Amino acid sequence: MPALDSAEPPDPALGRDASGPSSPAAWPTPFPGLLEPAGPSRAPGARRTPPSVLRDLNLDQIVSALQRSREAYDLGPLYESPAASPEVVTYRQDVARELERPDLRAAALAFTLGLREVRAALAAAERRYHPLQRARVRLEAARAYVQHVAEFASVLDGIPSHAPGWEGLRDFLRAYVASVAFRGLRSEADAVEALLAEIQVVVHLKGRRGEVRPYRGEPDYGREVERTFERFERTAEKEYRFRWPESPDLDTVETEIVERIATLFPAAFGRLAALEGAASRCIDPTVARVDREIQFFLAYLELTEPLRRGGRSFVYPEIVRAGEGEAVEGMFDLALATREDRGGSAIVPNGYALAPPEQMLVVTGPNQGGKTTFARAFGQLHHLAGLGLAVPAAAARVRLPDRILTHFGGEERLDQVRGRLEDDLRRLREILEESTSSSLVVLNESFSGATVQDALALGTEILRRFLVRGVIGVCVTFLDELSRLGPGTVSLVAEVAPHDPNIRTFRLSRRPADGQAYARALAERHGLAYTTLLRRLSP
Repeated sequence: MPALDSAEPPDPALGRDASGPSSPAAWPTPFPGLLEPAGPSRAPGARRTPPSVLRDLNLDQIVSALQRSREAYDLGPLYESPAASPEVVTYRQDVARELERPDLRAAALAFTLGLREVRAALAAAERRYHPLQRARVRLEAARAYVQHVAEFASVLDGIPSHAPGWEGLRDFLRAYVASVAFRGLRSEADAVEALLAEIQVVVHLKGRRGEVRPYRGEPDYGREVERTFERFERTAEKEYRFRWPESPDLDTVETEIVERIATLFPAAFGRLAALEGAASRCIDPTVARVDREIQFFLAYLELTEPLRRGGRSFVYPEIVRAGEGEAVEGMFDLALATREDRGGSAIVPNGYALAPPEQMLVVTGPNQGGKTTFARAFGQLHHLAGLGLAVPAAAARVRLPDRILTHFGGEERLDQVRGRLEDDLRRLREILEESTSSSLVVLNESFSGATVQDALALGTEILRRFLVRGVIGVCVTFLDELSRLGPGTVSLVAEVAPHDPNIRTFRLSRRPADGQAYARALAERHGLAYTTLLRRLSP
């Protein structure tokens, strides 16, 4: 009996996994997943990054790009929730690093594509109105499921890997495929498929009446007619026949024929009906979770591949404990790179170092010199490091913050009830209350709407409180004095070309702030210098 339907787009409700053909009790140790290890190192739950932080750091653009081709998997919550312990980060890094191997990546991709087809078939079965057709499509889905899982298990057995995540998955799949329930589903699905394939019937049509009966060796007149007219067949002829659109559901005649066949062969269709329940729940919850977690790593690899080919560096950072120093080389803004660079040379990488007791990078220099981009890249790098992914840098040794907190000075709006300064103070107070000795802050032009005296007094008090608490971070400011608050601050200055202050190099150097904003050069560049305005206003 031929298949009565074909695969359709995957069901978006991926997270709603039904019970599979077997219970986790069927094997000794259920697999915890590719994102978190088993045992005492497993952290309690990851902390979700607030939407405001995602927007400030342009992480929302990165997450959106990662989800774009995989909307059915709802990966957003995974990318927004960094791991809670260095052990989990290391576990994920090992998984991600191994997935960069061509053999393992090809096997994982084939497995996930296969499960997508299975889900598409199960979703298609739900939309079929006839019970026999539903059962048939579910049978196809179950057979495809056991095939893809068994093939993946076999391939993993032949790929050596020392990453605990992949070793755990290999052991899980080995036990799962050998379980009684899985083998029973596979055996029964193959048996039912064989019974249906053996069915042969004769459909005899006479006028408006038809008859369906078992095939007993009668001549196939249809085939005889085809052979007779084969000699007259022509090629490359234009097709003039109109083709009616085909519906995936059975029409009235097909329904009558299928129901009659089911009556003639009750044993085969009885076993099909008995198998339907298990077939509709064939995807095991652990297998479904592994599928989604593989997509988490694959999507990031696909996003960064064009940049890697273009010469951009990505590295798995070393995670250090609180109180230890940080050092990063060749860091760049991933959101900006994926949007504009595509592997070119427009984006300039930067680096920094924080050696105890240094905690806060204070960035000064001219406008449009790359200060905000540096601050965003700093926050992005720590967030991606917490996800256990390769970060956009040539080398990285960083702490794992318990949370990332941001304050980006915004423009004043006419519809605001409170003033801009009051909003800045309220938000910074919230950040101070929420921060801990393990937190990371990114402050960008805070108090830029206040007078210089007020901004300096407030900024000094805020930074000192962060320093006392042990918070690390970056502060972009127009106040040079903030870079000289003590041994906890490090001054970085955005550079300009030595021969022309109008040219921004987008490089930051570690040196004392010099108070040069190059406002005159900027005004001249845009035709707003004093002499230029006088000349334009002269009669």
